[in-house]
Amino acid sequence: MAWGQSAQSAPPHEQQPVGLSFFPSAGTKVEFTTALGGTVTGNVVAFDIGLNVLAVKEAVGGGKTLLRVFNIKLISDIREISCATDESTADAAASAQSSQQQANERKIAAVTKRLAEALSE
Repeated sequence: MAWGQSAQSAPPHEQQPVGLSFFPSAGTKVEFTTALGGTVTGNVVAFDIGLNVLAVKEAVGGGKTLLRVFNIKLISDIREISCATDESTADAAASAQSSQQQANERKIAAVTKRLAEALSE
C-alpha cells in the first residue's frame, strides 16, 4: 500500500468525483450546479476524469455559443438531459478541432511577431 492511501480506496483513475453520478460522453446535453450556485446547461465537449475537467458548450443567444471549462470537484447535481446524437457528437468534435486550430493560429502569430521584432533590432 502506498503512502497516504487507505486499504479501501480505489486508484485515482477509478474513483468517481463526488458531484458526478455518471460519466458524460461528448455530445451529451447536461445540466449541473456550479460551486457559486449557478445552473449551467449545455453540450459536453470534453470530459477528463484524470484532469478533473468538464468542458461544456452552451448557447448564449443570437446563434452564439460559449465554451466553458469546469473543475469537476466544484460542480454538483449533474444530470443528463439528452443522450449524445451523431450530430451533437460531430459538433463536439468540430468544436475541439476548432479550438486547437485557433490555438495553433495564435502560436504562429506570436512566433511571427517575435521574429519580426528580432529582425528589426
